[in-house]
Amino acid sequence: MIALSIPISVYTAFNLFYAYNITINSLTLVGIALAIGRLVDDSVVVLENIYRLVSEGKDIDTAVRQGTSEVWRSIVASTLTTVTVFLPFLFSDNFMLKIIGKNIGISIVSTLLISLSVALLFIPMATHFMLKLTTKSDLGVFKRLTIHNRMIQGYYLTLKTSMRNPAGTIIGTLVVFFAVLLISLSLSVSSTKKSRLQVSDFQLQCLPEQHLKRQTLSLVKLNKPLPGYLKKEMS
Repeated sequence: MIALSIPISVYTAFNLFYAYNITINSLTLVGIALAIGRLVDDSVVVLENIYRLVSEGKDIDTAVRQGTSEVWRSIVASTLTTVTVFLPFLFSDNFMLKIIGKNIGISIVSTLLISLSVALLFIPMATHFMLKLTTKSDLGVFKRLTIHNRMIQGYYLTLKTSMRNPAGTIIGTLVVFFAVLLISLSLSVSSTKKSRLQVSDFQLQCLPEQHLKRQTLSLVKLNKPLPGYLKKEMS
């Protein structure tokens, strides 16, 4: 179900492109590429909350209704926060900013709004339909996976260790940050040195005096203006 939210959002956004007379060009593709990573966030939040309520033993109808109603304000607020970033482009007088705002802004805004609709409408409906097809014995797998999943247990262990040692966690994070920063700076400096060493050498070639005289005589006979370097040579 989460995998379906991306193609539904992208292909539905093409209809808004047609409504605003926007073609599929490099700018709109950049906007879609930037929005792809944000499309599944709302759907994951809704589905995870429904999954949590089902694992607690609530019936399917209650889990779907309560799971969606508990998080819809949060995902709407987060989506609108991203959408309002591109509103200043619409009030700009600059020609380039208007083009960027129209193509990239509309592509991002349309895909995010449609993904929000998918998370609030399609995901609860599809989850309810899929859970209705499962039997009561199959629903017990949610609780077993929540408790005994090795990945979740490893996450809990890491989280408890970090909370018990906040100073060590902060210091370790800063060490990793500056280490990555130094590595990136060293790589950029080395690439700059290599680019300077690979600069091609330029060779200057002087034309012989006889060649210049023959070229000057041919241009004079054809009544053509002399180039600058021949005028200096004649003077």
